[in-house]
Amino acid sequence: MKEIQKQTEKHKVHEKLKKIVSKCIKFHKYEITEKNLNVLVKKIYERLFKNYKNNFNSVNNLQKGGTLPSEYFGINSNSYVNSNAGTDMSSTNVAMRPELTSNVFPLEGGGCPCMIGGMSSKCKFFTITDIKLLKSQKIINFDNKLLKENKEFINNKLNEILHNLMKNVKNKKKKIGAIHIKML
Repeated sequence: MKEIQKQTEKHKVHEKLKKIVSKCIKFHKYEITEKNLNVLVKKIYERLFKNYKNNFNSVNNLQKGGTLPSEYFGINSNSYVNSNAGTDMSSTNVAMRPELTSNVFPLEGGGCPCMIGGMSSKCKFFTITDIKLLKSQKIINFDNKLLKENKEFINNKLNEILHNLMKNVKNKKKKIGAIHIKML
């Protein structure tokens, strides 16, 4: 009985994820068949939730950062010296790239519309309610104090996966195929 309930809960999450992924793909004007969408959702589910706790903790620990030097607070520690004395700091055009001006995805000189000025509402994926549901279904487990951080982590991870997928699509019709999913 518990196994059937667990499968039903997992199916609900798959359906929610399928709806989110489909909406994002359409927003970016890409196409995908129903069969490939199902394969993609299964792969994304694995990438999001397999080893979730370890992935979240490693990212969360990286974001905490280290100790700031005393110079940050205006106190000289004499730990740093002026090593630029006599260095030519004039700019050269060799290493400079032109300004990004396009807003066409994928990065044809610009960025994704959902990344300009913050994430578009069309690209917001999981809500706090969704994250609580994932926790109640024991798909993810976390301290309740880190609810917002877990939501941001899952949304950023999903955003990264989807943008990497779309970046791999090079055909004119923007059709996502099995080969693109396999590249993830």
